[in-house]
Amino acid sequence: MLIRAVDLISLCLILQIISSLASAAPDKPLAKTPWGLVHGKYLKVNESHQVACFLGLPYTLPPVGPLRFTRTYPVAHHHHDHHKAPIIKADSFKPACIQSPFFYQAHAGNVTLSENCLYLNIFTPVRGNELNVTKLYPVFVYVHGSAFAFGGPAGIHNQAQYLSAFGDIMVVTMAHRLGFLGRPYDGPVEDDEQNYPHHLPGNQDLHDVIQSLQWVHNNIRYFGGDPDRVTLGGLSAGSIVATSLFVSPIVPDGLFNKVVAMSGLPISPPTTLNPKRAKSITKEISSAVKCSFRDTDTKDHPLSWNEIHCLKRVDPFDLVKASASISFSPMYGDDILPQQPQELIKSPIFKKNRYSLLIGTEQNEDVISHSTPTTVHDAITDLSNLFQDRFGVEKMDNFTSIIQSYFNELQEDQMANQTAVESIFHAIISDFTFICPSLLMGKIFSLNNQVYFYRNEVVLDADKDKRPFGTLHADDSALFIGYPFTTPDLYSDSDRTISLQMMKLLGTFVEDGYAPWPAVRNQDGKTTPYVWKITKELDYQNFEVDPYNNRCSEWAQIYQIDDL
Repeated sequence: MLIRAVDLISLCLILQIISSLASAAPDKPLAKTPWGLVHGKYLKVNESHQVACFLGLPYTLPPVGPLRFTRTYPVAHHHHDHHKAPIIKADSFKPACIQSPFFYQAHAGNVTLSENCLYLNIFTPVRGNELNVTKLYPVFVYVHGSAFAFGGPAGIHNQAQYLSAFGDIMVVTMAHRLGFLGRPYDGPVEDDEQNYPHHLPGNQDLHDVIQSLQWVHNNIRYFGGDPDRVTLGGLSAGSIVATSLFVSPIVPDGLFNKVVAMSGLPISPPTTLNPKRAKSITKEISSAVKCSFRDTDTKDHPLSWNEIHCLKRVDPFDLVKASASISFSPMYGDDILPQQPQELIKSPIFKKNRYSLLIGTEQNEDVISHSTPTTVHDAITDLSNLFQDRFGVEKMDNFTSIIQSYFNELQEDQMANQTAVESIFHAIISDFTFICPSLLMGKIFSLNNQVYFYRNEVVLDADKDKRPFGTLHADDSALFIGYPFTTPDLYSDSDRTISLQMMKLLGTFVEDGYAPWPAVRNQDGKTTPYVWKITKELDYQNFEVDPYNNRCSEWAQIYQIDDL
C-alpha cells in the first residue's frame, strides 16, 4: 500500500519531533553515582543563569531512636550497575532539625521539623541547558547560623542558588542537630566508646558537620564538584563551627583548604563551654524532663544507663522547651577540641598550614544586649551585670578597667549624650564577642596561613532606617548569599548591584583563595593586620591597618591569648 504524500509529510514531522525530544536536555538534572541515579531540579535564577539543585541527600544515618545523641554514622551506599541503579528523587528540602516551633519558620523555612533531618543540598551552576560534570567546580560548604538553636537550609536566607549562579561555584548547605539535641554531655569516655549508645559524647553537631564534609569529599565529584577545592564557611554560629573544625586536630587537611568566617570565632568566653558546664546543663535538663533518678546535681558521675535511656525516649519538643533559656556553644575537652581554642592554636597539635581564610565582622556586632542605657553609670552597670550573668565572669576588676577606658574617650559634653553613650555600650559588647576574637585569632592563624580581614560598612537601602550605629550582625551574609535577590521586594536595585559584586568576590575566593586587597603581613616579628572596609563604592584600595588593633590588645589578656 502506497503512503500518500500528506501522510509521508506527517510521518516525517513526527519523527523529527521525536528526534528533537530525544536530543533535548532533560527537564531535570541527573547525577550518575555508583549508588543510584539522582534526579534533582533546575532553578532559573534570571534570564541568563540557572542552577541545578539536588536537595535532601542523606549524609548520615538518622539520629533517631537508639541513635539519638550518638555521633553520626556514615551512610552505607550500595553500589549498583548503572543499568539497574535505583532512581533517587532529590528535588525538595527535607525537614529542619528539631527547634522551637515558635520561631522556626522565620529561620528554617516552610518545612516540617524532625529529628530525621541530617541531609545536605547541592547547588551547581549550569552552562548551556544541562548539567555538565566534566568541569569540576570549587565547592563552598556553608553552615547556617542562628545561635546553634534555630535555622535550616530551607530558610529563605540560607538558600544558595544565587550565590552558586553569580559566584560561579558549587554551594553545599546542610542541616546539623540544634540546641540540646546536638550538645548533651555526661563526661569523658574512651575513644572507642564515643558512639557507645549509653554515653553522651558532646559536640554531636560538630561531628554532624564533619560527617557532611566527609560525604562531600567522597561523593561531590558525581555532581560536578571538585573534592580538592572545598571551602568551609558560615555565619555567626556557623562561623564558630567552621573555625572550630579548622583548629580541631581530628579534622584532616583533605576535607577543606579554605575558610570563610562571617562574624564568629571560638574564644572562651563566650563562645565555648567548659566540660563541667556542659555536664551541668545535661543534668539540669535531665532533671527538668524527669529523667533523673538519683541526686545528679551534687554527685560528679555520668548519667546512668536508665537516665540516658529515658532521655532518648522523651518527646524532643519537651527537650527544646526544657532548654529554652540556655545558650549552647561548642564544648572543649573532647577529641574535637581537646583544649580551649585559644590554647589549642598555640599547641603543637595545631598544624593547619597553607590555608586561606577570609574573616569578617560588622560595625555593630551586639546581638546579646537589649539595653538602652542613658548615662555612663547605667551603661557600666548593665555591662557588669551582662558579663557576670551571661558570661559567668566572677572577677570584674580587669573588665571594669577596660570598660572604663572606652568611656574615657568621650568628650565632657558627650557624657550625658544618650546616643554617644549607647554607641560605646554596643561597641564594648561588639568588640568582646566578635570583633576582637576575630582579629586576635586571625592574626595567629596568619603565621602559617593566608588571612584576609574585612569589615562590612554597607548599610543597604532596605535597612537605612534600622542601623543607627552602623551595620549589624549578619549584614555581610545578606550580601554574600544574595538576600536582595531572594526577597526582591524588600531591596533596591542598588542593593542588588552590591550583592552581585560581593557574590562574585566570594566566588573568586572559593575558586583560588585570594582576595583583591593585602593579606595580613608578618615580617620581622611584627604583624600588620590589613582590613578591607566594605562600602557601597566597593573600592578594593579602601584598606588600612585595622583601627581596632590597639583596642583589641586590651582584650587579649581577658581571653588569655597572645597578641601578635
